[in-house]
Amino acid sequence: MAVTPRQRSSRQIGWDYRIVENPGPGEFRYIRFAWKTRGGRGVLVELADNGSWPRADDFRRRYYSGNNTTGWEALEISSQAPTEWIVVTRDLWKDFGQFTLTGIAPTAMGGTALFDRIELLRSLDSVGKR
Repeated sequence: MAVTPRQRSSRQIGWDYRIVENPGPGEFRYIRFAWKTRGGRGVLVELADNGSWPRADDFRRRYYSGNNTTGWEALEISSQAPTEWIVVTRDLWKDFGQFTLTGIAPTAMGGTALFDRIELLRSLDSVGKR
């Protein structure tokens, strides 16, 4: 998926995934995705909880790499903008606590941001098992 500034988003995209510490059927803990930028200063992804985005001054449910030019607080993955594909795996529960993932907002900060292979995982051993 290619995104040009600023953002492509949906608060409700048919997702209703519980993010919990000890996932059971239909629940998850981790997110894995790949991202890079062409000519951009950074990339950011924002996650909706029950159809709501976090407040601009709240870092929860946002990750970025590079230079965060959005004015929104976010959890930094890297200070370098990814110019080659970088696979990011994060513990959503550890980073942000329990929530219900209902949407996603990939964000380009200058240039084009590219996102690929967005996956939810129950454990780090569960690659390919949903």
